[in-house]
Parts: sequence; C-alpha cells; structure tokens
Amino acid sequence: MDGIVLTRLSLTPQGMRVPIREWHTVIATSSKNTSGDRALWAWPDRATILVQSPAPGMLTDMLTGLATVTASGPRRTAFPAGTRVRVSGLLNPTKTKWVYNDERVRVKMARGLVPESEWPEWVAARLDGALSGLDVTCQRLPTVRAVKPGHVITMARMAFSGTATVDDPVVLGRLIRAGIGKEKAYGCGLILVDGVTP
Repeated sequence: MDGIVLTRLSLTPQGMRVPIREWHTVIATSSKNTSGDRALWAWPDRATILVQSPAPGMLTDMLTGLATVTASGPRRTAFPAGTRVRVSGLLNPTKTKWVYNDERVRVKMARGLVPESEWPEWVAARLDGALSGLDVTCQRLPTVRAVKPGHVITMARMAFSGTATVDDPVVLGRLIRAGIGKEKAYGCGLILVDGVTP
C-alpha cells in the first residue's frame, strides 16, 4: 500500500467525555513521525473516532481507559486515472470571503458557513482537479464546541458520500494525505476513497 494507516477507535464512556481539542493532542502526539504527513481524524459519532496516520505509532499506548482499537489497516492512496471510486468524508462547510468597509474597501477576510443547499457543489469544488463526475449526498452532523486560544467556537460539521471518477492520481493522493479544509485539529478534513467493484 502507500505508507499510511487507517485506525478505527471505539470510545469508552470516559473517552466520550474527553474534549475534542484534547483528542487532537492525543492523536497528534501519538502519530508524530519524520515523513511530513500529519495525522488526520474524524469523529463521525459519539462512540467512534477514525484516525489516519503515517504509521501506527504509539497510539494504542495512549488510549488506556479512553478507547480500544477495533480495526486498523493500510490505506490506499494511489488510483489510476479513469478509475471509478467511492469517496466520503467529514468536513467543516465554510468558505472565506472578504469583508468591506463603508467605502467598499476590502479590510479583512472572514469565514462563513456554506448554505446547506450548496453543500454538493461545495464538496465538488474541494475535490476538483482530483475527481470529476461526482454524485454525492450530504448530511448535517451535530455541531461540536471546541476551545481555541481565548474563545470557544461552535463548529458546523457535515458528512458526504458518493462516487466519482479519478482525473489526476497525483492530486487525489495529495488530498487523501493532506485532507480538506482548515479545521483538521477539530476532527474535520479526512476523506476516504475506495475503488468501486465493477
């Protein structure tokens, strides 16, 4: 395979009480390596966390009392052009826009929530260059509260799934390894890609 591992964690009652930011610290610390790839993770439901890491690392050593590993295996990141694939992920559906003052001068950039009706097009734009012909459905997930330095944020989350055709294998491989979006520290950005059986 391609040197990265996907691990499924089942959380204990104690693990379900761990704040989202602390889960990021546990996962990032346990997955440190010299490859340059960062660990990505997703919290699709209260009792499950998915972790994509460059290597298994010491993850199991840091989970005592918090979670158990229920599945772990290598991830495929290389798909030939023209391959039909299944794609899914958990994202923070926001976009950046300019804020103008009274003189219509751009003064700063801000991030706003993408309307739910625009989510399929927004997902397609994030995958553009890697995949085309995307047939996707999107689902709103419960928001999560997270602490950033100095303030608390409430973060929107959405899950998507569908099928598409590989346009550029190199770009797709980068997306799988790097994830999508800004809020990766809070369990967003991980995408999963699998080949479609003819």
